[in-house]
Amino acid sequence: KVEEAYSSCNFRVVYGEIVRFASSDVSALYSDCVKDRLYADESDSFSRRSCQVVLWELLKAITITMAPIACFTSEDVFEHTKHEVDPFESEKDDDLFSVFQCGWYAADPAWINSVLETKFDRILEIRNQVNNSLDKLGKKEPFVLAKKYTYDSYILMTRPG
Repeated sequence: KVEEAYSSCNFRVVYGEIVRFASSDVSALYSDCVKDRLYADESDSFSRRSCQVVLWELLKAITITMAPIACFTSEDVFEHTKHEVDPFESEKDDDLFSVFQCGWYAADPAWINSVLETKFDRILEIRNQVNNSLDKLGKKEPFVLAKKYTYDSYILMTRPG
């Protein structure tokens, strides 16, 4: 959607999608799920390191994606992070001096897992139903809902395939 909006010079949509992604998907969902691992797990644990890799990839993706409309901010992020563990990469192996040398961000195709995506779509659907139900109840009886939806989520995640 962002690439299409850039192609048609619809920068309002680009900005809106980046903000929606950062606030809804990353902040409200992913960060909420992993914050305990980041703060409490051992510094070299697999679960904590995997979160850090995801956050690093998110930083790179958002920085490169917003560069055409927030060039100074993107350059600042790039300058402060380009020599970290997994530096920004370009098609050439030269030292990069600008975020604009990186090319468009492309996620690793090996990360695509349609089975897992289907499960998470269902989990997010259940999460939305629970949140809507809690809003309607005014938080009077959350344990009844939590018990039902927790069981549904458990069955969904433990079912093979």
